[in-house]
Amino acid sequence: MKSPIKKPYIYDTPQGIDHVIKTLEEDNIENLTPFKKDQLDKLNRDMKLSLLKAEEASVKKFVNEDPSTYPSNPEQRGRLMNIQALEKSLGIPHDSSRSFKKTGALPLAEKKPDMWKDVIYKSMSPIEKGQWNSSERKKGYDGKTGSKLQTKPQKEIFKPVDLDVISELTPVIAQPEKSVEEIIKEKADERLKREQDFYDRENGTQGIVALTRPD
Repeated sequence: MKSPIKKPYIYDTPQGIDHVIKTLEEDNIENLTPFKKDQLDKLNRDMKLSLLKAEEASVKKFVNEDPSTYPSNPEQRGRLMNIQALEKSLGIPHDSSRSFKKTGALPLAEKKPDMWKDVIYKSMSPIEKGQWNSSERKKGYDGKTGSKLQTKPQKEIFKPVDLDVISELTPVIAQPEKSVEEIIKEKADERLKREQDFYDRENGTQGIVALTRPD
């Protein structure tokens, strides 16, 4: 799916320049004196200023008969977005009148126009807006405003209780052990039963023999 915005090479953006300078600082952290830190900060700003001038020069002047000069052109959009990001990083106010002469798209109004909201996003077709918004939502951002989306707290889901699982986890309470007296009595009863069974098999159960049967 073709993106509605052709983004520049990462190292041609303020984020890319910041990454390069940060890497230089970390590689020389032990020898990073205040003077060297100031020099790196100056290098950061100079690189961004040079890139800003190059991006402004690369933006095609608006020509009604040439669609490649429209703010709706993916390359034009990418350059305009990068210019806005560089100006914001450098703390430079956006020159709306100059941009209007160049792109022919900034509204002439009393309020200060916003390059993204008033030009780039407005120039997108409904399909392009849908593609862009979907892509940004996946990253956690609002495609129109660029602000981070707020995640809604998940509702607690109550699951039904599985009684079988509870019964399996419920500890089995051991029955109290028998007393010594009960054990002796049971053993004696078992022995008497064995003796009576043996006597009955040997002598029978009728008549006078019943009188001598173990009791």
